[in-house]
Amino acid sequence: MAYADVGPEEQASSDPSISLGLLEGHTYFVTAKATNWAGLVTTASSWGFVVEASPPLPGFVHDGGQYDIDYQHDLSTISVGWGGFLEPHTDIAEYSWMVGTCSGCDDIMEEQHVGLMTEASATDLNLQPGVRYIVTVTACNTADLCTTVSSDGVVPDTSPPLPGVVLDGSSDGDIQYQASRTTIRAHWFNFHDPHTGISHYYWRVGTSVGAEDILPSTRLHLTEQAFVSGLDPPLPLGVQLFATIRAYNRAGLWVERSSNGFTVDNTPPSLVTNPAVDSTLGSVVPNTQVWRDTLSATWDFADQESPLLYHIVSLYTHHQSDLVTEPVRLPGDAHSHAFSNLTLHDGDTYYVKVTACNAAMLCTTRESPGHTVDSSPPTVGTFAVATDHVTQLGRDVDGHMTYWQTIGSTGPHLRLAWLGFADPHSGIDHYLVTVGTSYTGTDLTMAGPVRLNHNGSFESSGEGHVQLGMVPVSRDLVPVERIYISLWAVNTVGLNSDVAHATFETVPSNPTSGVLDLVRRCEAQSCQGHCTCAPSNQQCQPLNAACNDVTGDSQYTSVQVFDILDLHASVPDGQDVNFTRSSTSLAATWRAEQDGRIPVERYEWSAGLSGEAVGSHVFDTSADRIWHDVGSRTSAVLTLPRDGAYASLEPRVTFVWYVRAWYNQKDFAIFTSDSVRSLPLPPQVSASRKVKDLENISTNKDKDFTTSQTMVAVSWDGVFPDTFGEINNYQVALGTSSGASDIIAWGGVTTTPDLTRTLLDSLSLQTGVTYYSSVMATNYAGLHTTVSSDGIKVDTIAPTAGTVYDGLGLHDADYQNDSLVVWGTWHGFSDLESYIHHYVWCVGSSPGAEDILPCRDVGVQISATEKLTQALIPGKKYFSTVTAVDAAGLRSSPVSSNGITVDSTPPVPVAKLNFGPNLVNNPSFEQTLGAEWNVSGTAEAVASSGFATRDGQKYLHLHGSVSQKVPTQSGRKYQLTFHVRHVEKMSLPLQSQEGRVSASGLHRMFKLYQRFGTFDHGGSSAEAAQNWHRHVYYFTATGSESDITFSSVGRAGMALDQIGVRLVNVSTQQELGGENVHVHTSTAADWHVVQASWDMEDLESPIVKYEWAIGTVQGGTQLQGFKSVGRRTSGRNEDLHLQHGSSVHVNVVATNAAELRTVVYSEPAVVDLTPPVISNIRDGLESKDVNYQSDLTFTASWEVEDKESGVSLCEWAQGLSPGSTELSQFQPTDSLSSSSKNLTGLIHHGQTVHTTVRCHNHAGLESQAVTDGVTLVTSPPDSTAAALRVASPSQTPFPAGDSHQSVADQLRFFWEGFRDEAGIDHYEISISGPSNYTHTWLSAGANGETSASLSGLGLESHQTYTVFCRAVNMGGLVSDAVWTNVTIETEQPLVNGSSVISQWQPPDVLHLDWTGNFLSQSELVYEVSLGTVRGGSDVMQWVETTETAMTVTGVDHSRAHYVIITAVNRAGLYVSQVHRLST
Repeated sequence: MAYADVGPEEQASSDPSISLGLLEGHTYFVTAKATNWAGLVTTASSWGFVVEASPPLPGFVHDGGQYDIDYQHDLSTISVGWGGFLEPHTDIAEYSWMVGTCSGCDDIMEEQHVGLMTEASATDLNLQPGVRYIVTVTACNTADLCTTVSSDGVVPDTSPPLPGVVLDGSSDGDIQYQASRTTIRAHWFNFHDPHTGISHYYWRVGTSVGAEDILPSTRLHLTEQAFVSGLDPPLPLGVQLFATIRAYNRAGLWVERSSNGFTVDNTPPSLVTNPAVDSTLGSVVPNTQVWRDTLSATWDFADQESPLLYHIVSLYTHHQSDLVTEPVRLPGDAHSHAFSNLTLHDGDTYYVKVTACNAAMLCTTRESPGHTVDSSPPTVGTFAVATDHVTQLGRDVDGHMTYWQTIGSTGPHLRLAWLGFADPHSGIDHYLVTVGTSYTGTDLTMAGPVRLNHNGSFESSGEGHVQLGMVPVSRDLVPVERIYISLWAVNTVGLNSDVAHATFETVPSNPTSGVLDLVRRCEAQSCQGHCTCAPSNQQCQPLNAACNDVTGDSQYTSVQVFDILDLHASVPDGQDVNFTRSSTSLAATWRAEQDGRIPVERYEWSAGLSGEAVGSHVFDTSADRIWHDVGSRTSAVLTLPRDGAYASLEPRVTFVWYVRAWYNQKDFAIFTSDSVRSLPLPPQVSASRKVKDLENISTNKDKDFTTSQTMVAVSWDGVFPDTFGEINNYQVALGTSSGASDIIAWGGVTTTPDLTRTLLDSLSLQTGVTYYSSVMATNYAGLHTTVSSDGIKVDTIAPTAGTVYDGLGLHDADYQNDSLVVWGTWHGFSDLESYIHHYVWCVGSSPGAEDILPCRDVGVQISATEKLTQALIPGKKYFSTVTAVDAAGLRSSPVSSNGITVDSTPPVPVAKLNFGPNLVNNPSFEQTLGAEWNVSGTAEAVASSGFATRDGQKYLHLHGSVSQKVPTQSGRKYQLTFHVRHVEKMSLPLQSQEGRVSASGLHRMFKLYQRFGTFDHGGSSAEAAQNWHRHVYYFTATGSESDITFSSVGRAGMALDQIGVRLVNVSTQQELGGENVHVHTSTAADWHVVQASWDMEDLESPIVKYEWAIGTVQGGTQLQGFKSVGRRTSGRNEDLHLQHGSSVHVNVVATNAAELRTVVYSEPAVVDLTPPVISNIRDGLESKDVNYQSDLTFTASWEVEDKESGVSLCEWAQGLSPGSTELSQFQPTDSLSSSSKNLTGLIHHGQTVHTTVRCHNHAGLESQAVTDGVTLVTSPPDSTAAALRVASPSQTPFPAGDSHQSVADQLRFFWEGFRDEAGIDHYEISISGPSNYTHTWLSAGANGETSASLSGLGLESHQTYTVFCRAVNMGGLVSDAVWTNVTIETEQPLVNGSSVISQWQPPDVLHLDWTGNFLSQSELVYEVSLGTVRGGSDVMQWVETTETAMTVTGVDHSRAHYVIITAVNRAGLYVSQVHRLST
């Protein structure tokens, strides 16, 4: 950048809108050029500065030190190391570090400045397990640009993981058996570590707990299951194997647990009884049934190696149509199951599939034979007889509807044909026929109904198949005899159709056979109009005789009616049923008493709601046939049609079966069953009640956990609502899964309906296993419902103890400030068998004691607090004790906290600081470096004087490092002070900007300020004085010796002087009083520093941090907000811009571990940016300065003031030049205004003593002043080399000669050569001459002049006078006189002649002679000029000579010439002549 004119300003800046193009890392110089009004120029250049616009390059931060760690076992220390921070342009100035729970946070330890250290450690921290602590390191370069890098964090952990549960197998539950011999699976849960988490697992398998003879220990990643396959040799059969899991946390601590074992079973269950549908219920024909809403199946499987675990029972049809039932899972000991509330389809064949699985999860599946369901009977048909109707139906078959007499061995028989019987669902299986000579009579088929199988031998025109059959009769028929034939169809499930009755008349065709002629018009056969010729389901005109209901008449045979479920045959005595599980069917059988009373001829049946009309709620009494004729049959089945008025029986309602017994055409009796109720559904289950596992038989509260291994009580009060008394009994089972009965099998415990609790004892239960009580309620229909409890787990292991913290925060507290409150928090208590039911908390003055707060149940909360009525004792420790109680009532071992101390008082100020003596040897390098200082590099003690040193005659030029061990006391605090400046007048323009200092716990980079100027002319010593700057630091010693080290940075090195290490003495405030904070302020150029130190004390809890602020008023923060310095007891701010004369207040807040705070304030420190003003400094005690003295006791006096901070100290020293101290070093003065010192033997005559006074103000600034010196005078001046001469004044243009003058009334003379080391004060002169002429001694040269003039003398012409001169020194002593003579001549020369003899000598020589022309009493000097005109001098000008003749050459003889001759005497008087020379 070219020079820019800034006028008279003394500062300037470049245009910010114009880039200078400066490059980082390059050195630049600023040059100022000053021009005065005369155009003279002076330049001055700055020292080089380096452009730095970027922060340091980031490095790495390692938790733990040199190598990075992620976890540690120490709960009180954080260590860190860092490196790799690179500053390519300047230097790293300092590092700082802090610790927090997040990147960049300082909530654990606030920022600490550590200088250039690359490792640090913080102790006495209250770290919490499981919390990640992150160290953040900030590196700043000398341009105050910073880079921050955080570590990846470290987590403390001192405890192993909490154990979990290991389960065999890969499913959610635990397996006891497995099928594979080449694979092993295990899974686990609840291994956890609340602090550092689980890092990895190891697993192994063996034939005993913890063994690894099957599978060696293998590392696993963070999984909760393991699998291995391809094992060779294969796993042993029937041997229990155990899986062991070892869990490691990230801190390397571990815990292990084993499974309860498993056994290998590689064979599936075996079949004992194939599944089959129960044909004893609702079934007439095996593998069929008429019930369409329920179905029961039975089976039996067995397994000798492992228990049966469960059965899967499913129901399906041959075409899987319209079946909405889900597979049913049943316990392993189940052998049957009843499907209820079904909607089975008529004609479908159903299959029951049963899959039995053992505990090894091997299964065997079998299915039942097909089971056909049909609830609808066949429709009734008619006989295929010929008709004489106009329409020929074509239903008659030749040779049929005939009768045949006995022919040989062939007995009499009927050949019948019929059609119209149909069953669309299951089909017609066969037909039954009875023949008698009366209505429904069977006397011609006395052996019972004749069975005729269904076939399709003949196809009738348009009316389907015509069935043909031969019916044997008991005798030959009589011609024109009427016979009564009853025919009905039976389908494949055994249901009978209605009976087709017909009356035929035998019409012989030949002696052996005839035609059966249908009697189309017939008479009623009963008083109710029963006949054979009426349309289907209708009656004929009843007989005229009235019907007689003879029910209860003992003359008539009585009939017993039985409700039945098994439809196969008649029911033996005592097998009547009162309940049915079907809602679509009723069935009954009956029998007549064989006691000789009037017998029954035929039967009719019906059914209906008990107490109501016959057929009610079963038939549509307005349209349906109510009574059904069955002739002499004694059983019947009623199935309700799907589309009928009543498709199902009303549940829990009593139905009766009616049998009407006809004794003749008019007498009948009606008999009923004892009723039956439909229970189509299993017992109901209450939505609000449950099966309870009880602690004992007399309690009512459900228990989920028990400590008993021998007994479980079970209650099911209200679980099965039984409003209608339908439950027949209860069975209780106990198993290891819901519904299982592997502990107590079904049937082992059975109770009556009125008993709803029982005790299961004499058991052998295992810890950690959950047992389920199951209650099966079976109703009278045989349907059952099973409800299981939610389980009761056997827990004989007390909870695992956890950790108890004092206080209510996330972390443990060691101190509290409230003496009327106790509190605690806890975590980590666990119970794998049950759960923590509640905690018991108490507080005492010792671990486990409860003298402060008695133990109390605090529920499941993990913290508690309580207000006390009596205050706790400050300084004493109190302990919280917590016991966990699990759901089984077991108690953990009590756990106590580490205690909390009550501190209700904040920190108190301890001291006003004062400092001990300097502990550094050779602190100012006045002696040789010797053994006191260890030198690395180059260090030279440079001798200098005046302001070039800070103390004494030498300073240290350091290019490297020096160190010294000073004696210290461990744990004590010390103040370190030193003075530094740039090296004086080095040839290197780019001098060092920084230096380094280190001591115990102190590693800092400090700055060098106020470099010397670079003017193109020399600087003053005062400039050097102002370049020294004092630095103050504090450190705490860690041993009996502390090593202090100073290091230079850069090529030029630095100057170091006056180093001090002083013990900081701490005294109690009560003894000293006064300020609590010691404040030191200093300044250099525009750099202002406020440094404060303090000390506080707390007897109950440690002080955890200090925060300090700087303001302009007490308590103010205008200059610096509160900033934490951690536990350091000093603070320093180097980046302030203070206003001169303002007050600086330092405020310090001390916080102890109980979070109590104390605020202390410094006394106001006046911001003093100027040093003290020293004025009127003088030698001597008088008000007038003394410059000379003969006394060897020297005294100086001065005036000093500092209006801002006051003068704290003055020092003085003596030297032979201003500012030097060779006569005496700086020492405190006698007072702040004067001091005296005897210098005998140190000084001699003529030497001048200069006194330097240095005064300090309370701001640490200093100023110096030097006297003008006082000279010691003990000898007169020396005139040996002195000389005196008269400077004669001239009255003409010609000077007077030596010792002559033309003036008679004055003399002027000069002298020199007088010598005196003390200095000459003045001179004295005097004159003597003829006639006793004597002049008194006159003073001259008082101002240092070496000449004098005397006038008004009246001297005589042609007389000689003597002039004397002597010197008087500053002490008044007079030297010897020196003299000289002077002659007075007041007349000019006399003219004695007027001619000049001239001779020409060719070619151009002219000889002149004027001898005798002039007369004088003193010697004459002649001045000759020659010219071609009168008065001219164009040939020769002003040639002097003392002779009276002269030869001139180069003269033109042809021209006329004029000569001018001037005669001058010794007094300078003259006379002239002009002569024309002849040619």
